[in-house]
Amino acid sequence: MVSYLPAKPSLFSLEGTPHLPDYPALKGCRCKCGYVFFPRQRYGCERCGRFGHDIEDIEISGKGKLRAFATVHRSDSENYQAPYIAATIVLDAGCAIRALLDVADESSLFIGQTVYSTLTVVDCDERGRKIADLRFTPVPLDVEGSAGRRGETS
Repeated sequence: MVSYLPAKPSLFSLEGTPHLPDYPALKGCRCKCGYVFFPRQRYGCERCGRFGHDIEDIEISGKGKLRAFATVHRSDSENYQAPYIAATIVLDAGCAIRALLDVADESSLFIGQTVYSTLTVVDCDERGRKIADLRFTPVPLDVEGSAGRRGETS
């Protein structure tokens, strides 16, 4: 089993949720009113305004539906080389997020398609440990595939 370091440990876990254990979980919050949001923040609930003890940290399963997507052909970011596909995903928990997709092109994508969280190796630290970032893929591949919780993708 390959060990990874999360690129953004405040945003996602390398492990999944009990409901979806094979796909990395996102770190979000749930308000007492039931509203779920991502990422975690302490400003208060976007729906009702509650804050403090009325907000609990939760792990959100990495499964959702594509709401929108677009191929980025030019990027000023040193972290992401174009082309890449950015998407809006409505997670099963109800919150909408923006994320990168781990697919070669748009040809296999469609609005409403189910997508799953996955890890993509983006770098190595000074000790040679692999640093993984969160992406989404439309096909839940197993551990031996090119995606999934423990798969390496480029």
